[in-house]
Order: sequence, then structure tokens, then C-alpha cells
Amino acid sequence: MFINVRVITQVQDNGLTIPLDAVQQGPQGQYVFVVGPDHKAAIQPVSVRETLNGQALIDKGLSAGETVVVRGQYRLTPGTVVSLANPNDPAAVPNPTPASAGLLP
Repeated sequence: MFINVRVITQVQDNGLTIPLDAVQQGPQGQYVFVVGPDHKAAIQPVSVRETLNGQALIDKGLSAGETVVVRGQYRLTPGTVVSLANPNDPAAVPNPTPASAGLLP
């Protein structure tokens, strides 16, 4: 018989979380593509504290409300103009939320 156990050792209040799919790994470490007000993509180094259930808890490198790219990163370079997917189409945007502050056990 096997039993899966999950032990919560601490709760991070007001932690900044993003979809794990947004986090990329490069030679300089982890990064995400952020989309600025000019709709251009830029590389932003981040520090991921932990991951759980498809979410990444960000230690540093992002602020709440910044928009990150979760799909199609392989086609981006810094300065590429990005068009946002229709947030009303669930097939187009798997996690249509910007970086948010919340709880991650």
C-alpha cells in the first residue's frame, strides 16, 4: 500500500505567484518574458522560491500586476511586439491572470 502525504510547513502570505509555464531556464538562470505598456516583450530575471500545483512563488524580479508570457516564448526575442490573447476565450489563455499577490501553502 502506498500513501501520498503533503505536509505544509509554512504559508507565505501575500506571495507573488505566476503560472509555472511562464518561467524559463537560460544560461543566466531563471527568467520570464514580461510585456510592457508598449506591448513589447522583455526578459526579466526572476528568483523562484518554490512551485506547487502549476504556480511559481516568486522571491524577486517581478511586481504584482506585471503581465508575463505563458505560451509561445520560443518565438520571442527582447523587443518583439506581443498581442494579448482574448481573455474571454478559455482555449487561448490557460491562466489569464497577471502576476498576483496571494497565498501559496
